[in-house]
Amino acid sequence: MTLTDEPIPPGETRPLGLSVLMPCYNEAKSIQQSLLVAAESLRILCDRSFEILLIDDGSVDETWTVARSSALGIPEVRLFRDTENGGKGAALRRAFHQSRGELVCFLDCGLDISPKHVMDFVRALEADSFDVAIGSKRHPESKVDYPWRRRFLSKGYELLVRVLFGLKIRDTQAGIKVFKREVLEDVLPLGFVKRYAFDAEMLVLLHRLGHRIMEMPIEMKFREEFGTGVDARAIVQMFLDTLGVFYRLKVKDYYGVSGVPPPARS
Repeated sequence: MTLTDEPIPPGETRPLGLSVLMPCYNEAKSIQQSLLVAAESLRILCDRSFEILLIDDGSVDETWTVARSSALGIPEVRLFRDTENGGKGAALRRAFHQSRGELVCFLDCGLDISPKHVMDFVRALEADSFDVAIGSKRHPESKVDYPWRRRFLSKGYELLVRVLFGLKIRDTQAGIKVFKREVLEDVLPLGFVKRYAFDAEMLVLLHRLGHRIMEMPIEMKFREEFGTGVDARAIVQMFLDTLGVFYRLKVKDYYGVSGVPPPARS
């Protein structure tokens, strides 16, 4: 991972209230707007210090050039880049170690899910004894422009995860999640998946470790009829990656957390 030519000054390593991690890949057309909207929303709504970490996951278009130019006027933004595409999970794991927030948000780059939801998730975590708040397209209060093919795949994947792992979460894949920092310190070192099943693996492990997960409603509008970056090959790979999680968890005890999950922590 390559840091920009404006790293954090030595005296500015103190903790912040919130870190927002935004992985992106080939988003040159939308990256400027995404950064502007995210920063402006947080300035208006956020009641604590924050930073935005944009991670360019090996884009082959002009994403990095546009992002660097756009970030010049946004002091809260820090930029990172991988020279090769390693997957969303790998990018988020590396960026987490560069973050400083007591709370950490994963937010997909683009404008499908508005950054205005971030503080709703933060306040929900602080009001209840939960460790993780995740967005859910299938929450009854969500307002989602949701093509029927996506609904079918989402429901099918929900059933698969429920059958394999007993995880009663309706949507593991929505691109907004907020965590207490210590929760990610627990789970990220255990993970193996770098790409499509990263979110599912992480939530399965959080459940096994006894962390409490709450689902939150979101407003979401897909930029494309079938969503960005989803195709038949990705669906097959996600299925295989999910079976790999099952094998490592149930057969090999690769993670060291197999068996019945402990009671959720209060």
